[in-house]
Amino acid sequence: MQHEISAQISADQVGQELEVFIEGVSAHEKKKVGGSARVRDGMAALTVGGRSIDERAIAQATGPVQLAGRTDTDLIVLFETPAGQDATGLIGRTVRARVTRANALTLFGELL
Repeated sequence: MQHEISAQISADQVGQELEVFIEGVSAHEKKKVGGSARVRDGMAALTVGGRSIDERAIAQATGPVQLAGRTDTDLIVLFETPAGQDATGLIGRTVRARVTRANALTLFGELL
């Protein structure tokens, strides 16, 4: 039942323009780079050669970078940076995005 409710909430967002806080690169983007987990202060940090996965993924990207963020209602939004745009400057910022499609757990969008 929860899956159905979540799917409907997500579907209702398609076509909407939302404010999204960019947390970093998506899990999909992190998998492209690979890395190792390190535990410090009870928290696992993913690093590659001393650099965070986010920095590494962005630095190695040859095309658009898929970023992940959250709405103020905690919905996850994934989108790709436009070609030639510096993704590092978006992490930690709030941006406007249009939702283009959705599944039960994730919204997919485009930067405005």
